[in-house]
Amino acid sequence: MPITLPSGFQITSKDPIDSRITVADQAARLAFSEVNVYNGLVVYQRDTEELYVLNDTGSWDVNSGWSLVGSGGGGGGDIEYVSGSTPYKKIGGIEVLDFDDNVIVEYNAGTEVLKFVFGIPPNPVPAVTNTAPTYDVDRFNKVLHTYGVTANFDLGSNVLISASLFETTVGDTKLLQGPVGTGGSFVISENTSGSRDYQLVITSSNPATGVINKQIANLDLNLNKSLAAIPTIAYTPDVELGASGLQIEEGATGSIAFLATEGAGNGWVYHVGSLTTSPPTSPITLVSSDTAAKSIFATADYSSSGVAGADNDPALKPSNFANARRTSATRTYSRIISVRGGASANTTFTESELQNLNNWVSGAGSVEGGVIQKGTTNPNGASVSITWTGNKYQYIVYDASLSNLTAIKDAALNLNVLGPDGAFTGLFATVGGYKIYRTAALQAGGAGTTQGYNLER
Repeated sequence: MPITLPSGFQITSKDPIDSRITVADQAARLAFSEVNVYNGLVVYQRDTEELYVLNDTGSWDVNSGWSLVGSGGGGGGDIEYVSGSTPYKKIGGIEVLDFDDNVIVEYNAGTEVLKFVFGIPPNPVPAVTNTAPTYDVDRFNKVLHTYGVTANFDLGSNVLISASLFETTVGDTKLLQGPVGTGGSFVISENTSGSRDYQLVITSSNPATGVINKQIANLDLNLNKSLAAIPTIAYTPDVELGASGLQIEEGATGSIAFLATEGAGNGWVYHVGSLTTSPPTSPITLVSSDTAAKSIFATADYSSSGVAGADNDPALKPSNFANARRTSATRTYSRIISVRGGASANTTFTESELQNLNNWVSGAGSVEGGVIQKGTTNPNGASVSITWTGNKYQYIVYDASLSNLTAIKDAALNLNVLGPDGAFTGLFATVGGYKIYRTAALQAGGAGTTQGYNLER
């Protein structure tokens, strides 16, 4: 029969009121008498700092009759596993039978984690990378910039012994982080100028072999300052027969106006007054006696930014020109001799008459039906059409630097008229830079006769 108390116990010693409330170890907990236990009995086990409750009085003397409800580390609860289609089963303990040197079992008392390692772990693969914000390479070497550096140990299953992050820039070598024996990475923010070099050094032990390994990872961040842009030149040609393809017909007159502008600085400072052009005046006037190519170019000087170029060491400025920046732009117009044809009573032409383009294209000169195929310098495959009235010689003219024609074919008859018995007996003359083919005899023309030729060489 239970005893009824009108009020509670008042305990005056450190002993528990019930000897079952606390036990020394598992053996003591499982040694209770069958008649001295009940479902719901709560017992504290001192050696493991665990709290158990009995939930099966028929199994009071084995662990399966008890449930773990708490521990001194703040954890608690059962470890369970499932096999195939069976329900989850509680694990009362883990027994390891290790018959293979390539299987490693480690228990961390602090984290209470049991680790199994199968095989020999590979060595760590440390890495140092630039992480956001990105390192700006386009700077002068004294300009400060903030960027991130992350060093990952990447130990795998190896055990860290020591890790240190250094800056190894020449003249500025120093320890940035470490040495540490725990963790997996260093993350730092840097604010520096110039190029910078970093090195991560880690030592670790391989749990399978016990070998101590040392790995090094490097990161080189190098400046690559972009150059000042090249000056730009705007060109406005006004030339006989035009200047397309940067080609000007020999003997053409006219002018080329141009305007130079210094390029974008890309952080460089334009040296005022250094923009020059050659020729120094605009426009360039072309005269009929010109035969050489015409080149126009511009240059400009730039210095590093800051007071007296102090954003770079050494300062980059015109007085230290080996390290400064000079940019230039050039455009070249080439003189050419294009294929031409026409009819004239003249028995020949001088070089100056050949260079007078009005004789060949205006109809007011000494050549009738003249045409200059501006830009077509190679007669091979070219066609010439001549229209004239009265008795005239027919002329075909092209660049004397090219080889002789092998055929002049009547466009209508596809008949070669170049040869001893043809209308054109052969090369008639070379005058200056021109080869001239002329019919051996005057060719009769009615009121506007047209004759076409296809040329081959």
